[in-house]
Amino acid sequence: MSIEQRFDVQQLQSHVVQLESLFQQNITNSTHYFNVEAQWVDDVLSRHVIESNIPQSSTRTPSQVTLSTDASISNALLRYSPNQTLRKHIYMETSTSCPENLQVLESLRKVRHEVSVKQVFESYADRSLRDRMAQTPKNVETFLTHLEHRISGLYQQDMALLADAKRKIENTTDPLEPWDISFYTTMIKASRGLDPSFVAEHLTLPQCIDGMKILVLKLFGINMREEEMNEMERWDHSVSAEAKARKFVFCDETEKPLGSMYLDLHPRPGKYSHAAHFAIRCGCSLGLNSKEYQLPVVAVVCNLQAPQTGYAALLSHIEVETLFHEFGHAF
Repeated sequence: MSIEQRFDVQQLQSHVVQLESLFQQNITNSTHYFNVEAQWVDDVLSRHVIESNIPQSSTRTPSQVTLSTDASISNALLRYSPNQTLRKHIYMETSTSCPENLQVLESLRKVRHEVSVKQVFESYADRSLRDRMAQTPKNVETFLTHLEHRISGLYQQDMALLADAKRKIENTTDPLEPWDISFYTTMIKASRGLDPSFVAEHLTLPQCIDGMKILVLKLFGINMREEEMNEMERWDHSVSAEAKARKFVFCDETEKPLGSMYLDLHPRPGKYSHAAHFAIRCGCSLGLNSKEYQLPVVAVVCNLQAPQTGYAALLSHIEVETLFHEFGHAF
């Protein structure tokens, strides 16, 4: 590759990073507010819970309540509200809260393809998969097709079960809608004795972190130990001590350091509102002839239920799944 071609690739890659950052930034700043009938909400969520997630300046009437597209509020109402009109309203608001990202995503798709072709790959998919287990887009397509054939029957059974529940509860022949899925799934689980609140009693955050330590030790022989963060490392000064981020270091059986991980797990104003892992610093050799190795630093970012003062956070099953999923990526 010539110097000019290398420069072109660098410029395009810089554009990719800018678009990726803009995409994430838009999501972080996409929370907006809308009014619904108060009577639809009051039976599901306490008013103080809702008001703690909205600006004091929000305009509303005595018969209305202001909701936000924040996941902690919207997911709870989608899961537990029997009011189909409310569920539809919330689903549409949350699904369309960041329209500006459609153009960002289209631009990102084009630039990723362009930089991949310039690096002599057939596509971005080819470039991103070449050094991974799947290796080729064809292998991914084959796997997904095979998986679809295997689970299609089970999927149809589940959808039929949910549709039957809707037909009986609402006395309607209307088809199952996307905003019905969480509500009727929760209802069927509860009817079969799967009470999420009972499970949550055993899923405190400290227990989950202890589980992480056991997993990495049993599976990989790696020790995971918490380490105090100094003030220069902190970015979460505005939250309570219980909700602050935590730092863990990883060592092998000889106590050789392998890297470190930050767990930033609770919501706060302006924070990225979903769940992800981020590489802060990659692990790599510091030179061809150097014996020094730069240790990796990674972060897990979630928005789990915030702990109350003096009490550990109780997590739902889906929150535990999310936490361990992102931890797996970061680890």
